[in-house]
Amino acid sequence: EFKEYKAGDLAGWLGPELLEALAPPAGEKGKPEKLLKRLRAEGRDSLLIEEIAMRKAADLIVEEGLAGFTPTAVTQRAEMSNGALFSHFPTRLELLAATVEHVLTRLRDDYEAGFTRLVEHGASPETLLDMLWESMSDPQFCAVIAVYTQARTDGELLVALHDVVVEHGAYVGAI
Repeated sequence: EFKEYKAGDLAGWLGPELLEALAPPAGEKGKPEKLLKRLRAEGRDSLLIEEIAMRKAADLIVEEGLAGFTPTAVTQRAEMSNGALFSHFPTRLELLAATVEHVLTRLRDDYEAGFTRLVEHGASPETLLDMLWESMSDPQFCAVIAVYTQARTDGELLVALHDVVVEHGAYVGAI
């Protein structure tokens, strides 16, 4: 379902945190280029497929907007087969909703971790607000807002995003 990737490709796409989470058990040697093979053997390749698809889909929304957001465009960017993508996201709308959720989760997790570190080090309210502004200026967050805006006049998109919007609203409301 995937092309063979060079070690640097996977490391760049996944980032150090996910590579560490997917690392072989302690004491075993492993290289990123063998990651997919090992994950398949362990039955965990779904995580890798979804992560690569979500990252490439988020980039696509930023660069091409909704007009350019198609499953085919995502599979081309992720260099995966249509079957690999559709086995995880059967429709464009499911893929889009999952992508929006992925972006919001990443931004929320990054913000919470950064906020906690800054508070522990006695950061000023101005510094904390600057960090919030930086998060809200993230190109992927801006793309999510564009998707939300489109959903105002697209009933199918609104339905597809409903659970994501409710979950995100509950999170923001709880802060």
